[in-house]
Amino acid sequence: MENKNANSDRRKYPRINRRLQFQMEAEDFDLVTHSLNLSCNGASIRVNRSIAPMTNLKIALALPSDANKDETEYLECSGVVVRSEQLDSASHSEDIYYIAVFFSAIGDNEKEKIANFLAS
Repeated sequence: MENKNANSDRRKYPRINRRLQFQMEAEDFDLVTHSLNLSCNGASIRVNRSIAPMTNLKIALALPSDANKDETEYLECSGVVVRSEQLDSASHSEDIYYIAVFFSAIGDNEKEKIANFLAS
């Protein structure tokens, strides 16, 4: 049996720290925000409201175009919140939460576009 380092990264896809626009919609809200980091399987996103884990989301991700960095391509997928953490509100004028979103339904074409973006 192989002994793995407990601190090793278990992610299947690479993750980059990148601020990208996200539009998210659920049954009771619709908001536009930005990511903190992104992979082919999900993202860490900053939001100004509490969103409970297991909340299903419709997502539109603004991804810079490979051909022309001044153009934006919008990818659509579904996701689910897998973690939600509130920042200390004493140092901020508004509530700030970091959520982790797993892309639960994403097309192969969209996943490939994200992978190409991450590799560039």
